[in-house]
Amino acid sequence: MLKLIIKVVLIIVLIVVAVIVLPAKLRKGKESFITSATLMEVVDISELSSAKFVYNGIAKVYKDENKQKIKSRIRYEADVKANVNMKEIQFNVDKNKKTIRPILPEIKLTSNVITSENSPSFIPEDTKLELKEVLLICEQDAQEKVENTPELMKVAKENLKNTVEALIFPIVESNGYEIIWE
Repeated sequence: MLKLIIKVVLIIVLIVVAVIVLPAKLRKGKESFITSATLMEVVDISELSSAKFVYNGIAKVYKDENKQKIKSRIRYEADVKANVNMKEIQFNVDKNKKTIRPILPEIKLTSNVITSENSPSFIPEDTKLELKEVLLICEQDAQEKVENTPELMKVAKENLKNTVEALIFPIVESNGYEIIWE
């Protein structure tokens, strides 16, 4: 019985050494490097929405092609998303300085008009327009307003940076690298 207990303890000790101690010893003498390909695998998400906003707008409907006289106004609500294709992200890795410089892809702002009981609404209320035309007017207005609002892009970029850092941080920290943003 005592021999069986000793054998079991000995097997457990050998397993612990083989699984924990031996790999750590083998890694100690080796320098570990991070490659751009490794980091790209970590952030391999096809598309990421780095920010979402709700935009309340008022679009103008004109009587004429010259956009001189306003026929009516449409009050609407739109979801605005800042999307990025994460497969386009690049990393400059400096193995000597142990630094990583992420190069972020272009952020694209998109808007979708929300139709609900209260949106869209018209001023004056008796305005007669086809829903398809209303949605087109509102989407164009929202896209134009969004593209001319730098604060949205700034928030989206900061959120994207935070997301990238969170995704690559475990690899970066464990290998002694530092993330540098430009």
